[in-house]
Amino acid sequence: MAAFDLVVFLWLPPALRLRRLRQREHARYSDVITTNPARTAQTEALLARAAGYDDGSCGGSRTLANHLAWLGHFDCPVLARRPHRDLTAGCHASRNNPPEIS
Repeated sequence: MAAFDLVVFLWLPPALRLRRLRQREHARYSDVITTNPARTAQTEALLARAAGYDDGSCGGSRTLANHLAWLGHFDCPVLARRPHRDLTAGCHASRNNPPEIS
């Protein structure tokens, strides 16, 4: 892997992540989401994939398990954060080991 001093992995609870995605999509596309059937389908597909990120039910490679495994390939420390908790809770620095954030 490329040389980094530190990798930061930020995990958000699914409800918060989905709310932020909905807000972002609305900011980008406004009423087009509800008036254009193609954009409606694309937005619904994005939200469905995002909803399945944590449990792997999204059917793709962008899953929490895959990302945690990928983080184990870095030679630098990895800081995993769950910002919805106490600032120090869920912070783990590791070298060549995926962080545990559950």
